[in-house]
Amino acid sequence: MARTFSKGGWGGILLVVVAIVAFFGYFMWPEGGKKVIQDITDNVFGAELDLQLKGMPANNGDHYEIWSKEPNGGEQPVGYFRVLDGGSLVTLAGDPFDALTLKDVPIAGSELIITLEQGESSVDKRSERVILRGAFKTTEAELNSPYSNSKLNAEQFAILASPTKKSTKSADGVWFAKNSTSIVPGLSLPTLSNGMVYAGWIVTDKNGTYLLGTFSDPGKADGQSTYSGTKAGWNVPGEDFVANAPKGVKFPLSLNDGKTSLIVSVEPDYRVSSKDFAANGPFLKILLTRIPYHQANVTAFKLDTPSKDAIPSGKATIVEKK
Repeated sequence: MARTFSKGGWGGILLVVVAIVAFFGYFMWPEGGKKVIQDITDNVFGAELDLQLKGMPANNGDHYEIWSKEPNGGEQPVGYFRVLDGGSLVTLAGDPFDALTLKDVPIAGSELIITLEQGESSVDKRSERVILRGAFKTTEAELNSPYSNSKLNAEQFAILASPTKKSTKSADGVWFAKNSTSIVPGLSLPTLSNGMVYAGWIVTDKNGTYLLGTFSDPGKADGQSTYSGTKAGWNVPGEDFVANAPKGVKFPLSLNDGKTSLIVSVEPDYRVSSKDFAANGPFLKILLTRIPYHQANVTAFKLDTPSKDAIPSGKATIVEKK
């Protein structure tokens, strides 16, 4: 005769199975994973994700998204936020950003990834525009940028010259090169993720901010010559400021007045394609220096990295829900 179960019999067997799975799962997971799970088990109200972030660029028509990536590769969105001028975090609706309630608690080895996404509403699949990422060892994850100062340790150079003029020996152009003869590229930069490009800028004391051009390879020309002369420029990113001056500005510009800054930034591709790109200025500044006063022409000078706090960084912590 086939065996049957009375009411509740199946429930009893399921409880036994769950207990066995939990027992082996607990002892097979890494110690940090057990701690995370234990913290949440002890709290019947669940858990929250607390973010402490620094150096996040402000949003302008875009937003940041938070993703959890499990060791097996599975990903899911955790939340969304924007950054205001001054660094305050807000929700997409503009309210103050607080800790996020977690639907699923990351286990040890899971990554937390913060990406930059176009528009002001959530996306179904994250882009490769990663701004911060870090792995949970216990209930905490240190978040670092792909463009951190540690990845810019190589010396970075630029030269004042004007190769698109008849006379190249003047201080009204700037090019990212180590010398003016063999034109060795002056920048050594981290590989860009999909959807991001580099941009060069100068910021003058009285004549505004100018885009030198955008590029992915610092060993090739940027393809922009908005203000250059009629001769060919060097095969590195750069620009001369000798033609097509904006209204109210007199060219050539003198860039060694001690008041002009040179910047290399990381930019999302959709910002670059915007008609307001140059007017909105740099997104994430990874190199920033004041061009030395009376800097000699056709002589390389070094670029500085921004302060540590100017590059995105942070910490993510899983805490008991308040």
